[in-house]
Amino acid sequence: EDVLKEITEIGKITGHEENALALVKEIQSSIENLSLISNKTVYWEVWNAPYMTIGATSFINELITKAGGKNIFADLEQSYPSVNEESIIARNPEVIFIPSDSPVTVEDVKNRNGWQDISAVKTGSIYKINADITSRAGPRIKDAILLINEDLPTLGIPTIIILIGLLPIPLSALFSSKGFNTSFLSYRRAY
Repeated sequence: EDVLKEITEIGKITGHEENALALVKEIQSSIENLSLISNKTVYWEVWNAPYMTIGATSFINELITKAGGKNIFADLEQSYPSVNEESIIARNPEVIFIPSDSPVTVEDVKNRNGWQDISAVKTGSIYKINADITSRAGPRIKDAILLINEDLPTLGIPTIIILIGLLPIPLSALFSSKGFNTSFLSYRRAY
């Protein structure tokens, strides 16, 4: 929600309010049209030494919720709390996300001592997810939600986007002398 407000504010400041509102409406529409039937529990690993995850106030918590999942550490108020391994195992996530820029592999997670009893490990629901899209609040939140949504099991939705990302674009690139620039939204590169 904060990102959408910021897009609107930047549009106002730069004299491109109509275009900013159109982009916000497009993002909201895309999110509302998702089939959010999963409600799977999610552990998002920010780091592993010590274990760090996302709490209630992280924008990634909101992305997970919008994508149809439930963050297992949403009860923690910190944005990025440190947690212990026992609490991760006890909360038994059904899906585990690891940012793509982490040196940790899916095999590393599977081989952690005691993690074999976690539902996500048993079902193979451990995913490296594009950190470039999911770790930065901005106009690409729609893409982040779609990526998360695709990896939540039992959705039955064909994969349309397979770990793809947008080229890094500065916020100033949203606007040109002709108004709001949305052309970058469709310019993608393979991940």
